[in-house]
Amino acid sequence: MLEDFPLISRFSVPFADVDMMRHVNNVAYIRWTETMRSEYFAQVMQVPINGDHGMIQATINFTYERQLLYREQIAIGCKIPR
Repeated sequence: MLEDFPLISRFSVPFADVDMMRHVNNVAYIRWTETMRSEYFAQVMQVPINGDHGMIQATINFTYERQLLYREQIAIGCKIPR
């Protein structure tokens, strides 16, 4: 599923990202995305995200397929589509 992604991060869902309803808070997904975006610049492009060649992020869309649980192992892939 993540074969086409040049940057992949694997981690377990931290307790701080889980709300009182035992769901991963929506803000956590955006924070994970922004972390991956900055790491993409550092690791794949090898330039600072705040350097001369920044990136405009026009949209962020999420499709929630199922609930993530505390300490569940997940993987996030990052790539530039164009």
